[in-house]
Amino acid sequence: MTSSNQPQGEATLHNEANFRHHTTSLTFSRKEIALVLVDLWDTGFGPEPLTHLGWEAEYNLGKSFCDRAAEIELTRILPLLESCRKNGVAVVHCPSADIAVKHPQWETHATDEDRNPPSSQGESAPPSWPPTEWTSRWRDAHTNLIHTQKWITDYYAHIRPNQNIPEPLRPVDGDLVVTTGNMMHRLLREREIKVLFYCGFATNLCLIFKPGAIQDMYDRGYMPLVVRDATTGSENAETIQEMRITNAFIDQIEILWSYSVTSSDLIEAFESGETFELLCRYLRMNKPMEQ
Repeated sequence: MTSSNQPQGEATLHNEANFRHHTTSLTFSRKEIALVLVDLWDTGFGPEPLTHLGWEAEYNLGKSFCDRAAEIELTRILPLLESCRKNGVAVVHCPSADIAVKHPQWETHATDEDRNPPSSQGESAPPSWPPTEWTSRWRDAHTNLIHTQKWITDYYAHIRPNQNIPEPLRPVDGDLVVTTGNMMHRLLREREIKVLFYCGFATNLCLIFKPGAIQDMYDRGYMPLVVRDATTGSENAETIQEMRITNAFIDQIEILWSYSVTSSDLIEAFESGETFELLCRYLRMNKPMEQ
């Protein structure tokens, strides 16, 4: 079937089969960029579970996910981190707040507001519709189908206090450790940094949606690029073989927020000089580009 404004017999190249990845060469300066490490946890690094609760409690996104993340941390993110420190590229650690505050590099840059963030309670009245009780009931029911309430309670009581950034990737003096998007924005503004290369986990969750992550910093005007071989998503039985969730969310980043790069290209660029060119991938949702 042809659309009413499509001439009969004329084929269109504007269709999904022709939406392909392309690259564009962009120029950056080391002084305007930072490497952002999101939720690098040491879950699964040791030979034994962290606590008496065992593997099920420790591997909250699945043992296969944590094994995959650990391999990426050591083979992709660690060399990239070492290159940043060698070449004077800023490093920002963006773990959850309870893990960030374990590191003195957070305290170095924290303000009184960072230590005691203002509460949002009382700023606006709760919506009158849908009823609050109904909303809480269905959300709790859904959450308890994903993880049981006992699992949630045990995880936050026993696992999280024992988690940390993996030893080889922990902050050193000179790194920035942040707990909120506002703290991150303040520190980047002071350093005139505006381009952020993101690594970490999970691609479909915290890497995009937590404070200081891709969507938050995009909304503030920064350019957030994902290092596509230095992240992985939370997969399931239908997607794990082809890593479909990971790939789909990298495509979404390329469509909605910015570009993707590889860790090897980024390391090579850092080594090439103060100002460098970098091939940045995007997903073109248009007719094929002329060759």
